[in-house]
Amino acid sequence: SDYATIQNKPKLNINRSILKDATKRLEEEPNITLYNIQVIAVDHVVYLFGQATPAEKQNIQNVIDGIYALDGVIKVVNLITLTYQ
Repeated sequence: SDYATIQNKPKLNINRSILKDATKRLEEEPNITLYNIQVIAVDHVVYLFGQATPAEKQNIQNVIDGIYALDGVIKVVNLITLTYQ
């Protein structure tokens, strides 16, 4: 046959406690429009999605630094786009 058979589906480890702590850290940061940012935590990696203004850039960095300090986090992936409007 010309295709590979996957015997076992890979299982992603959704880290609920890391997600809760990372979201709490985001909510604690002043001057960020929270509904523009989404947080996902998988396999001890926290992903930040969404949009922020240039004025929020330092606040986003503060959040990233705070998430790195959380127990169990090995990486933070910043996928937040800066918008100029």
